[in-house]
Amino acid sequence: MGIRAGFQIIVLVHLPAPNARVIAPMSDVTSQADIKSAGYFPLSLGALVTIKALQDDRAEIITSSGSGFLPRQHLLPLASRAADDKVVGHVLGDVTRVDDWVAIAEKLVASPYKWGGRCAWGLDCSALVQLALAAGGIDAPRDSGLQHHIGSGIHDLLQLQRGDLVFWLGHVGIMQDGKNLLHANAYHMAVASEPLGDAIARIAITAGPVTALRRPMPDRVR
Repeated sequence: MGIRAGFQIIVLVHLPAPNARVIAPMSDVTSQADIKSAGYFPLSLGALVTIKALQDDRAEIITSSGSGFLPRQHLLPLASRAADDKVVGHVLGDVTRVDDWVAIAEKLVASPYKWGGRCAWGLDCSALVQLALAAGGIDAPRDSGLQHHIGSGIHDLLQLQRGDLVFWLGHVGIMQDGKNLLHANAYHMAVASEPLGDAIARIAITAGPVTALRRPMPDRVR
């Protein structure tokens, strides 16, 4: 018997476990190592991929339709695989985290705000924190409520420094230094940087006062 019109056959492809993550805001997967070759699809910050080889400065990754290619500098090995995966260790080296993880978040400035979003084409406040911290080697919860428990507490706004987190009810931002806050927010409808004092005054009207100050990496030099 023939297959009835209107039905599709979906083939599920089993891919190997990922061994690297994308640390660029966006990266384009091409069909060949040549950067002028046809594009396959884009990937966003935090996407997990499986590297199989290196061709000059292009990393060959495994996709559901064969091989694709990404810039080597857009990738970082996963710490959980680096020690056991000879391919990724040879291709990318043994560095598995970005020391200045705030710089990863800063690359997303002007990306649109989208509640529930988690990519460069639209993301919310907690996704910005989660994705940037992952590049820094720290697994963070997806929700800002659970992120309240990251790292250690700070009790004075004057102690804030680069990489500290500021929380409100339902919102979180990243300190770029002692005075400026980076956050994905519905006021700017984008990832934006602004003075912390301005953010505190505005957010207090709708969400109340600051609820927590946290330092995710107390032992990390920033």
